[in-house]
Amino acid sequence: MADLKLSFFGPFSVSTNSGPVRISYSPAKWLLALLASRGGTALSRQELATLLWPEASHDAASNRLRVSLARLKESIGESVLIATKTDLALVEGSVASDLDRAKELDRAAHFASDQGEEISLNSQLLAMVDVEYLSGWDSEWVIADRDRWHHIRRDALSRISHASLRAESWESAAHYAGQILDEDEFDTAAWATYLRASAHLGSSDEAILHFAKVRRSMMEEGLGDFPENLKELARSVRDRPTVQPTSYPAMSSDLSDALVNAVREVLSTNPSAAIPLLLTEEMKKVAINFPEVVVELLDQTFDQTDGESESRYALAEQVLRANSNLYRAPRSASVARWILDTDCGKQLKCTAASLGSFAYFVERDFERAFAMIEEARKLAIEIGSRVREGAAVSQRGSFLWHQGQFEEALKIYEESMPYYEGSTEMVGILNRLATQANTGFVYYFTEDFESSRQLLESVLAETKVLNYAPLTMMAGFYYGYDLHRLGDTTTGIRRFHNSLTAAYRAGQNRNIQIGLDIAARFLSDFGQHGSALGLLAACERFRNEDRHTWSVAEMTVVTKIRDAAGRISPDVDLAKMSTPKDMVVATTALFEPIMRS
Repeated sequence: MADLKLSFFGPFSVSTNSGPVRISYSPAKWLLALLASRGGTALSRQELATLLWPEASHDAASNRLRVSLARLKESIGESVLIATKTDLALVEGSVASDLDRAKELDRAAHFASDQGEEISLNSQLLAMVDVEYLSGWDSEWVIADRDRWHHIRRDALSRISHASLRAESWESAAHYAGQILDEDEFDTAAWATYLRASAHLGSSDEAILHFAKVRRSMMEEGLGDFPENLKELARSVRDRPTVQPTSYPAMSSDLSDALVNAVREVLSTNPSAAIPLLLTEEMKKVAINFPEVVVELLDQTFDQTDGESESRYALAEQVLRANSNLYRAPRSASVARWILDTDCGKQLKCTAASLGSFAYFVERDFERAFAMIEEARKLAIEIGSRVREGAAVSQRGSFLWHQGQFEEALKIYEESMPYYEGSTEMVGILNRLATQANTGFVYYFTEDFESSRQLLESVLAETKVLNYAPLTMMAGFYYGYDLHRLGDTTTGIRRFHNSLTAAYRAGQNRNIQIGLDIAARFLSDFGQHGSALGLLAACERFRNEDRHTWSVAEMTVVTKIRDAAGRISPDVDLAKMSTPKDMVVATTALFEPIMRS
């Protein structure tokens, strides 16, 4: 049991099981708080003196530290302190604090297993951090820590508002989104949540009036306007009292199990009868939490049925999309080829050619990849879809930059943008955003971090409004690193880490691997070369197992990390991690001391 209990949120206080501990000498309090805030990490006397008295001379600060340490020992005793000639630290396990609990809650909230747990953990966290950190203190290190906890609180508000929306807890969603807007009335993601929740609560008129007032304020102050898709959402809320979220809410585990078992039972006796069950909206919800289970059912049903019919064409499309989402390239390619060889409609064939080309590219069969994307483009022209034609052009650009042909890719992306002009359909909007994001990724790999940041910032503002998690997640990885390289490392790591934990919760191993590649780049920049190489070694193993090796573009970064490490050996524990999810947890632990510093 801890000897001391400290309170950081609100006025700083110290107590034991016997009651409050009085520390009359203020600098002794500062010293204790600073040591405890660093999580048991030993700090050098020189660093402590500089942080506590930044404006004092070296000798004066060192003398004040000695006096403060002596006074602290008088107040709390020596048993909880480790003091050497060079360093000071607290004995492990000797101090408990609300700060430690807040860190635990923040970490756990990132890895919540379901919406209920996510809401509960963030609610507990907010109850603690709504009170000012070390109120009444104004030292530079306190202000820096306070600013960090302010951002953590904002992240928690964002997480709980989105989780409440997905759980259809409209009052909570509106409440927490409203808190964000009270602090930043221009936050587009909070507005999207607030408007949707207000529509369900029957308070859309009030929400729309507030939104219009903020828009006028923005334009009067010369700050531009909200993204078009947020304005479109506001119009739909105004015109239609109830607005459904753009993504499927996840289902409870019990209901998901019941649906999966029902499909398996039907599949064992009459595979054809399983097809309509697999095409229901309910099964799409199951796929959110259990994508691999649903893919297995789709594959089995497709393999155990035959012939051509509208229902089997629809099943084939679901099989293709599900396998493509999990980067199962061989299966995706074979199903795409089957669709293209049937008498199904040209729209489905266009989809098959597009996803099939990506599968061949993942397999490094570049000749087939480029041939099939050209087939998709021709089919798009035949059905008169400029958006699909633009998507095929953009995809060709993506193939090129992954092969290291960056300039050619940028030209093609520029050529593809006019195809999306004026499109109000979701497929057109998402393809435009994906093209903009990919352009940002190209700038990332060519180390034009400012151009990358500008593009990805714009993309993220729109995807948050649309609640389109896959692109938000991917853009967040690169955007976070851009911010770091442009000098805002704290925000950069936070944005990157939010995307990484989102990929963890969604079980998207491929996106996790991309995120871990960028995590290795962060760690390399911070001089943690062994950890960076350990992450790369594990990522390489996972990619080889999935038959998805690094592209030429990705290898440019991998090579830089390896060159920076020189002869340093990889961290063996990281290199032998058994799953990408294990690596996310380990990476989070590696980033915590970086955030503190």
